[in-house]
Amino acid sequence: MKKTMMDAVLKYAEAYIPVIPLHWICEDGSCSCKKGQQCDSKGKHPLYSSWYKNSTSDIEQIRKWWTKTPNANIGIPTGEKSDWLVLDVDDGGDETISALEATHGKLPDTVTAVTGGGGRYYVFKYPQGRSIPNKTKFAPGLDTRSTGSLIVVAPSIHVSDNRYEWIKDHSPFDRTPVEALAWLLKLMERVEVLLTPFEGSSIIAEIKEGNRNSTLTSLAGTMRGREMTEESIYAALLAENNARCNPPLDEAEVRKIAHSVSRYQPNLTGKKHYH
Repeated sequence: MKKTMMDAVLKYAEAYIPVIPLHWICEDGSCSCKKGQQCDSKGKHPLYSSWYKNSTSDIEQIRKWWTKTPNANIGIPTGEKSDWLVLDVDDGGDETISALEATHGKLPDTVTAVTGGGGRYYVFKYPQGRSIPNKTKFAPGLDTRSTGSLIVVAPSIHVSDNRYEWIKDHSPFDRTPVEALAWLLKLMERVEVLLTPFEGSSIIAEIKEGNRNSTLTSLAGTMRGREMTEESIYAALLAENNARCNPPLDEAEVRKIAHSVSRYQPNLTGKKHYH
């Protein structure tokens, strides 16, 4: 028997994961909301006001919602309500992730999903006692979903007609979200943590005017020594620039640094540090 949205959403409820019904994609590709084809967030926004407050894992309430609107997509509130902090990767974010991982180390294995639009969600345990804001493009292709926001989850349908899916063995039914690494939290909070490639020690520092260009050029040289591409270097430098430089350099200047350093072969810059 084909499983319904009701079946799926009750599974979340049984795992004590709060949910909220979202608008859905109609047969003609429009959103079920009043804006229809003109909606710029088709199938991604809540059906009801006060949705964050009213999101719940109460089975009786969920049955009422999905009995009334059986095609509704499924949303999970992020932040304090679900104890989930989500890194939303899309639109070139893979390059940024590769660059950041090359600098700081791999992201930990955690609850992970593929979105209907081809992006990814990395779900981490929300850090109690810290205030992590929602941010769009805090680094190229990276968004933060925290308190007051939501994610669309499996088996919801995207406007592309693709379904949102949990990666095998990485659903919230297989494992619980792990804590985000300190460097990621710092980046989300706009204070970046860098790990030096030599001692592995942490640096938490503001880059002041007069040192911005030389510091970013040095970082770019280290990245090039790790055989990173120009685009990856640019993505990582943008994140560093936005997080640490006071005031940040123009993006054109950051691009110039990445391009300049990338003209050199990787074995000519930084390689000697990695015997």
